Amino acid sequence: MTYEAFKLHALRLPHAWPDFPFNSHTLAVKVGAKVFALTDSLTFDFINLKCKPETSLVLQAKYEGIKPAFHMNKKHWISVYINAGISDALIVSLMQDSYSLVYSTIPKKDISGLQQDSRTLKI
Repeated sequence: MTYEAFKLHALRLPHAWPDFPFNSHTLAVKVGAKVFALTDSLTFDFINLKCKPETSLVLQAKYEGIKPAFHMNKKHWISVYINAGISDALIVSLMQDSYSLVYSTIPKKDISGLQQDSRTLKI
């Protein structure tokens, strides 16, 4: 997967928007105010994604290119390494799962506000 393909898939999700809260090259893709995907746009070595703890353990056992997340809560986040034999289809599926996990934590009163959120600008 390329960085451009990653952005395309991530930003197509409803109400997803790009943010650079740490520096000019660390892309945090958010829904509402919450991150569901994080990567370095310069190196694009891996993508950090939210994951259910039990799913994370299964994925780590099955794929060498999926590890506890770098600089994140290792119980709830995974790092998916781009050039480690992980298919694009699996990366997209994991990204959608991460989005769903994060979206499900948004309070119902805030969901209607997402419809009006102007931060859905694409990069």
